[in-house]
Amino acid sequence: MNTYEKELFELVNNPEYTFYKLKVNGTFGIDDFIETLDGIVKDEKSFAGIIRLMDMFSPRIMLPKEKFRKIESSDRIDLREFKKNDIRVYVIMQGKTFYVVTGGHKQDQKKDIANFKQDVKDFPKEE
Repeated sequence: MNTYEKELFELVNNPEYTFYKLKVNGTFGIDDFIETLDGIVKDEKSFAGIIRLMDMFSPRIMLPKEKFRKIESSDRIDLREFKKNDIRVYVIMQGKTFYVVTGGHKQDQKKDIANFKQDVKDFPKEE
């Protein structure tokens, strides 16, 4: 059984939605992912672009599927992916709350999504 803790994701400043980073089994996957971007300018810029998408996310602004999409799952309806160029950030969206779980690169997307689903399988579903 996975364990979870949340902490405000301070990189995001969205007036309508609350973004938390989710600690899974003692590890903030998004923090580990951000560390891998250090010094890779192209990836750092893409990640900054994803943060801007999170900042502006709103029910009045529809992001195209190339930037934000639902991840298909047989047992969850709240899995989403923000993306810019080669960078992906995997989140749970429940109402006006996002839980930022981890990130990855396009070439590892299938493996990253499988790991993401495994990490959040025990996370409470929205009622």
